[in-house]
Amino acid sequence: LRRPAPDYGRGNYNDFNINRTGLSPEAIQDTQVKTGGIDAASPMGYGLVINMISKSGGNQFRGTGVLSYQPFNWNANNVASGTPATRQVHQYDVSFGGPVMKDKTWFFGAIRYTDNKSGTGRTPEQLSYHQAFFPDKPLDNNTITGYQPWAKMTTKLSAKHDLSLIYQADRLLLNVVGAEDYEQVEVLSTGGPMYGGKLT
Repeated sequence: LRRPAPDYGRGNYNDFNINRTGLSPEAIQDTQVKTGGIDAASPMGYGLVINMISKSGGNQFRGTGVLSYQPFNWNANNVASGTPATRQVHQYDVSFGGPVMKDKTWFFGAIRYTDNKSGTGRTPEQLSYHQAFFPDKPLDNNTITGYQPWAKMTTKLSAKHDLSLIYQADRLLLNVVGAEDYEQVEVLSTGGPMYGGKLT
């Protein structure tokens, strides 16, 4: 089989931020990371050039399911006073793909659901202020939730032409509690839908 060309967008430091991209790893077939010797076809900018090849459905139905789980009490704590930065992870990845018409048209889909929390690290001095002003108020956690679906349809138009149609969404909702706050005071919503097509 010939190696498919990358079918995911490229970005660089000047105009692209991927620090909250939540694509399910179950959608990824292969990745390429360039740190030097960048060719002329790559975007100009700083840092890495990353290309991704997504999975395609084949002539057999296949699926996966992955659960990532870490409760707060699995975090070690060596902070004598104040509060440590902790993490709770509830993350679910599911994928499924197969033929629409064998040897001609295939589908593949993957989705990630994220429901994570993180505790904010605070110094003993910051914690004493909270206890003085709000003695009966529990301190909130940062929360990040979101759905990240990925869907791909691939068909052979002819012996030499393949058509791929792609849909992705990566809406994430982040509620932030700073070290000086006792409750969530900032809401950040990132992402949105993407539609793509590629004729090879």
